[in-house]
Amino acid sequence: ATGTAVGAGLLTLAVVWYAWRPRSRAHLDPAPSLASGRRRLRRAGLPAAAPYNPSAKSLQSLQRFRATQQDKPCARQATLWGSRDWDPALGLEGNVRRSVPGLLHLIEWVRWHVDRICAPQAMAMPDPWEHRDWIRRTLPRHPDKGRACVDAFVLEVRGLEYHRDLAALGRTVRRVLLCLCAHDPAHQEGSEVPCMQSRALQRSHSEWTFTFAREPLAVMAFAPLYPPEHTRSLRGHPIPLVPSTAATSTSRSDNAGGGAMPGCPCGGISDAVVSQAAAGLDPGVKPNAPTDADYKHPSPAAATSSVVSGATSGVESDTPSAGGSGQSESCFLVFQPESSFLWYDIGDWVPGSLTNFHNPTTYREGIRKKFQAEGKNYPLTEEPLPMIHHTLRPVSPGELAPTWWKADEG
Repeated sequence: ATGTAVGAGLLTLAVVWYAWRPRSRAHLDPAPSLASGRRRLRRAGLPAAAPYNPSAKSLQSLQRFRATQQDKPCARQATLWGSRDWDPALGLEGNVRRSVPGLLHLIEWVRWHVDRICAPQAMAMPDPWEHRDWIRRTLPRHPDKGRACVDAFVLEVRGLEYHRDLAALGRTVRRVLLCLCAHDPAHQEGSEVPCMQSRALQRSHSEWTFTFAREPLAVMAFAPLYPPEHTRSLRGHPIPLVPSTAATSTSRSDNAGGGAMPGCPCGGISDAVVSQAAAGLDPGVKPNAPTDADYKHPSPAAATSSVVSGATSGVESDTPSAGGSGQSESCFLVFQPESSFLWYDIGDWVPGSLTNFHNPTTYREGIRKKFQAEGKNYPLTEEPLPMIHHTLRPVSPGELAPTWWKADEG
């Protein structure tokens, strides 16, 4: 009788533990397979399958941004995904809209890698995003950190009219973010107010952060109007364009295997995107990395034809026309998820005057030292800048930060 009672007691305890056991966010927010991403896209009224591979090196956005990436001390080994090749017939909003699936896939990919490290510290909760900040700030050291995370998404906007001066660039930034908000899955599902309509932006913009799919994103604009010593300048000569075909796909960055520093004003850092793995609800299984087999592609002949015809008309080529300034036609918006920042221990913010340039003790101080050593105008302040002012920087030191979020600016 005693043995039966003990057995019943142990069984009861086991049932209670199973019902109330701590669960990671990975259980509540499953690993993002292509199928789960497509369901979210359908709810947002977007195509279920992205017609391009956002990690392919052949993307024109990544090709054109590559020289700038190599010019930034903290981003040379970054793993970047990019927007779909620019179609001049679609205009700004049309081109942004068709790159939304790639941005969403990147967010889910990065989020999953961070969450599986945070898993032991995340408790069961009705909303997997509840207390997200607290959970991630206790991020422990983990041998996988810095090995499989993607750092940022590069969105190309082509056309001199979009960045002719700082006012035009500000209007472009605002239009891009408004377009993304209009197709935000979180907003479409009715769970969020679009961040471009939030009270934080209307009342106290110092507390505002751009969010997409419930992920805070650092947004950084790069344009030819910035001088070479500026952290947001564009660098390098035009790179010949390569058609996006299935034969040119990759799931690794050009500089995989490096170890530079994240958290700078031009994007974070990681080594590479891991190879494609099976996806499922098991939190221990990696989500799918993009490969060309998962996406629709135009035929090689069609792709080659579009590039050739574009180059002939001056639309698809960065080569400056005779008598021009030689500046690139493109400006770029770089989106870095908060999850990517939290993947690394970059150290707390410190005032510029207290930065230890001689013997950096954190990634953050190391980044500042590298910019100083290369003569880059890294913005050092005595108070933290609001995130909204990091999006669009003034051209010269000492100038007021542009108020790009106001509809009547410019």
